[in-house]
Amino acid sequence: MSNPYATVMSADSDNEAPRRRSTGTFSVNPDTPPTIVITIPMYRLQAFGSDSHYEYEVKIVIGEEVWSVMRRYSRFREFHQELRARIPEINALVFPPKKLFSKTEKVAAERRKQLEFYLHSVMEICTKVPTCPLHASNNRFLSKHVFCEFDSFFRKGLFENTKYGTT
Repeated sequence: MSNPYATVMSADSDNEAPRRRSTGTFSVNPDTPPTIVITIPMYRLQAFGSDSHYEYEVKIVIGEEVWSVMRRYSRFREFHQELRARIPEINALVFPPKKLFSKTEKVAAERRKQLEFYLHSVMEICTKVPTCPLHASNNRFLSKHVFCEFDSFFRKGLFENTKYGTT
């Protein structure tokens, strides 16, 4: 059953100005596929009134494996804090800041771009830093399993509970 209060916004919406899209492709080892592609193709407004919030679809492609997870901004923030504690190089990244009026379409659209850029930066660091579990020296072949073990942020089925059910 779909949520009657949910509004879906795609990065390809007709009402948005044209923009360049980065592919977010990262290869762990140039000699060995697979490549990693992470995008945030859409976001949606969940719930209604004061309980409303945006969720962002994070689409992950590793070789032939493709999956998506829906995450709120707060979950991205938790992910950032966890990574900062585990991988010191992440501290150099700028995380998209909290906004006073974060429930507007304009803020959600801008935040989508910023979060996608942030994830690309995380992957770039992780493929270059030997202490990161995603580095080629730690994994000969990346897979969905390796990604999900790296952090639960990427685990499908890890639902975010809201007053209106799980998403």
